[in-house]
Amino acid sequence: MYNQPLARETVRAGNRMMVERILGMDVQPYTDEVGVYRVVEIRGRRTGESHRVPLAVYQYQQQRYLIAPSRGRDWVYNLLAAGTCVLVAKGQREQVRATLTLDDEAIRATQAYMAQLPDWALQQFPFPASASAEEMRSKKQEFVVFRLEPLS
Repeated sequence: MYNQPLARETVRAGNRMMVERILGMDVQPYTDEVGVYRVVEIRGRRTGESHRVPLAVYQYQQQRYLIAPSRGRDWVYNLLAAGTCVLVAKGQREQVRATLTLDDEAIRATQAYMAQLPDWALQQFPFPASASAEEMRSKKQEFVVFRLEPLS
C-alpha cells in the first residue's frame, strides 16, 4: 500500500519551500473539518535543536489534530519525545501539548480527514479510507494521531 519513499534531501528541500510559503501567506483560520497549514516547530530528540515542518492541522468538533499516515517520520519521533510543539503562521506562534491518542473522537477525526484526501495521499495510510475503527486501531503502531491542546 505504501509508495516508495522520496530521498531525504528531496523531502527536506520540499519542506523548506513549503515552510517559506506558509509563513508568507495569510493565516488560515481554524474551521471544523478543514485542514489548515502551519509550520510546526518541534525540538529534536537527539540534538535539542528546533526543527520546522510544514503540516496540516485538522480541526474536528473544535479539537485540533496532527494526523500522520506513517509513524516512521522524524517529526513524529521528535514530537513523541518532546510532547509539545509550536504552531507557527504569519505573525502567530502558539505553543501546544501534543498527546498521542486513538480514542473514538480521534478515530472519527481521522476518518473525516481521510475522506477529504486525494488518492495519492490515501495510499500512504496503512488501511483504506473505508476502514473501521477496529481496523484502524489494529494499525496503531503504523500511523499517529496527536491531539493538540494550547498551553496556558
